[in-house]
Amino acid sequence: VPAMRSTVEYIGEKYPLLYDTSTTDFTHLISEENIGKAIEYLQKMDKEKFSLEKFVENVTKSAVFLAVPPRSDSERSLVSSFFKFDVTICICSFKRTHNLREILEKLWYRQDYNGSYQIIVWNNNESRTKIVAEICSHFIARNTNRRSLELISSSENHFCTIRFAMPSLMKSDYLLICDDDIIPGSNFISFFSEARNKYPNDVCCLRGHKFLPHKLDLNNPHAFWQEYEYLRFVDDHEPEQFIHFVHADACIIPKAALHEIASVEMPDSQFALVDDYWMSYILNHKFGRNLRKLCIDAKMPAVNRTSDSDKEGLALYTFNEVEDAKVRLYVLHMLQGWPSWELEMSFEKFCSDEEKLKIRNQKQSFWSQKHLGFNINSFLRETKIKQLVEIGATCVRIGAVGVGEDVGFEFSDFLSNAQSAIRRLLSKLKFLESQGINVVITLTRNLASPHLWSFIAEHCSTMKNVVGYDIINEPYTKEESEEVAFLLDQVDHTSVSQIVEKYSEMIKAIRKVDTLTPIIVETTFWAHCNALKFFPVEDLLKIEKNLIVSCHFYEPFFLTSRRRNAGRFKFPGEVYVYENSGWDAIYWDETKIMEKINEIKRWSDEKQVKVFVGEIGISRDVSGADKYLAAVIDSCCKCDLTTMIYSFGEECWDNMNYELGTEQSVNYNLKWSENPLMIEIMQGMSKYRF
Repeated sequence: VPAMRSTVEYIGEKYPLLYDTSTTDFTHLISEENIGKAIEYLQKMDKEKFSLEKFVENVTKSAVFLAVPPRSDSERSLVSSFFKFDVTICICSFKRTHNLREILEKLWYRQDYNGSYQIIVWNNNESRTKIVAEICSHFIARNTNRRSLELISSSENHFCTIRFAMPSLMKSDYLLICDDDIIPGSNFISFFSEARNKYPNDVCCLRGHKFLPHKLDLNNPHAFWQEYEYLRFVDDHEPEQFIHFVHADACIIPKAALHEIASVEMPDSQFALVDDYWMSYILNHKFGRNLRKLCIDAKMPAVNRTSDSDKEGLALYTFNEVEDAKVRLYVLHMLQGWPSWELEMSFEKFCSDEEKLKIRNQKQSFWSQKHLGFNINSFLRETKIKQLVEIGATCVRIGAVGVGEDVGFEFSDFLSNAQSAIRRLLSKLKFLESQGINVVITLTRNLASPHLWSFIAEHCSTMKNVVGYDIINEPYTKEESEEVAFLLDQVDHTSVSQIVEKYSEMIKAIRKVDTLTPIIVETTFWAHCNALKFFPVEDLLKIEKNLIVSCHFYEPFFLTSRRRNAGRFKFPGEVYVYENSGWDAIYWDETKIMEKINEIKRWSDEKQVKVFVGEIGISRDVSGADKYLAAVIDSCCKCDLTTMIYSFGEECWDNMNYELGTEQSVNYNLKWSENPLMIEIMQGMSKYRF
């Protein structure tokens, strides 16, 4: 028996056959004498401790077991008071008690949400205590662990700062606010829950204000809120975007964010009248949280506002005291340097027509010539970027190369902290610009959205070295997902229209903030070159003239993929058309490569659309990989196609990190001059320059 704590606890320290876990030699331990002693020891020892009853008794008395919070099946026990819900809904009631019954009925009986939720009604009006209690009693009597309502009545009006008391009362990690002038739709909870899952750290609302770049007018600060010269109200149906002032009548807030607000004392007690304005300032400025305005579906709105929502004397914002508090808070946060428009001042909308024309021409001039570059990730070290410059690279594509298991997919930080992510990206882009490197940005299909592209494009519009937005990296349709390249002619391509529709939405979002940067769309079937003939580029040209089409070239995949090849095929040589085809093989050499690249060029000429080969590559340990790269680069060069090699500086997937050489084993010390892959790439760079 190994001398481990758990075994010694049962069998005892004096058991003759105990051995140290580091021991490998049992010659002296397993002797006839020791075996006899072990038998005698086991016959005499108390065996009660080995019974199931004793085991259960010991476990249930242990510190580990007692540290686990108990659960109760009874909804009447004390333990049930601490049941965890998926979301907590807070309703602050004052004078609109006439809406309360309808609000609760919609939340209790009409939701399509399948999770559990807690509703807390806080009655701020002592004179309405009886009627509020009567309305709520119907629902309280029906409380379960899936759906529960609690009523709190206060003798004082605490306004909406009662939201900041919620962390101690809520039995979930998210607070969903539903004001007493909000009639929830059937998808109210599910709509905000989806936003919570997508943006777990953000405060998400439906409307609010966006502040435009300006300076505090010390002589007349009231003008900001009266004249709206530097202020924009963003309504429910406007596109998803970041804002500065969250209107908290319908919004979802992480519990952790509520704790953050409570940690900062209000310097002016009357800021309680503008609690959502104060909350926005603190969470965005002090704690860096995104304030995100969602867009609701007009056909199925998550909320409807009551007819008295904006009624003067009833709506809090119509009171003079609220206006005064709002101006005082405005002065405070402007003096504290919030918001900061350092990045926004470079937006296209602040450029003169002359500046915009110069930037547009410079971006377009990149595509008037052919270039050879690399796919890299945005974390690539500056020393590695300088190596790219040394071999003559003039461009890179960012967004498709792996960034490590701990980080996830490229640009995933835009979901958790967009402001930090865009600053990091802009810093990298500026360094690349200083090195003479032009950049194409792409997003993975699970990240690309009109909102995110609008956000990135707005910040990158005037950066002269950002020469293209490759909207979705390697899209595919449901029908294509189970097919292979040689069967593309037999696939139903009607679903391609759905990809085109996504492209259209994102193009329109980009063009609202950036009219200068070329837009790139990839073919479906993971951007396969064979999918060009099925791609309805004419539909997209109707809405965007400055369009480039991209495809990727890994032909044939049974050769270039390490997994699919499995050491069977080399270049030049015969390669299966599909797995186990045996007799059905095609001979691939420089001539065949040129034939396929020429097909891309012909499609480009026929459609009169620029084509960009966004990725080329081969697993580095395939026999003849250096010759393959040379053939593809040479063919693309002869066809005047701008091309990006996949990849450079890849640190989490070595298949296509050509610096490591042609052997499957990794060699980080291999000199480029002794590496046939890098030799061919450097020679390819020379061909593109001359």
